[in-house]
Amino acid sequence: MDSIECPGWTKADIKAALEDEGWSCRQLSFSRGYTSNAVQTALHRPYPAIERIIADVIGVSACEIWPERYGKDGKPNRKLGRRKMNGE
Repeated sequence: MDSIECPGWTKADIKAALEDEGWSCRQLSFSRGYTSNAVQTALHRPYPAIERIIADVIGVSACEIWPERYGKDGKPNRKLGRRKMNGE
């Protein structure tokens, strides 16, 4: 395939890699002090802290798993936060 960007890992690929390391999504969430669905949440929407945990457990970088969530510099593609409303 010519210069087509890698689309990243699928949710099933990530879950399988975690299971290969001996973890379920729920177990990993609890073991790091998060709620039971934290890892599941990161599979569906950006959650940088959990993305790093998943990547560390699997042994790859988070930007390899979710290239669409990270820039070329390896930093998350996140907005800086909510803008203040006039009355705040």
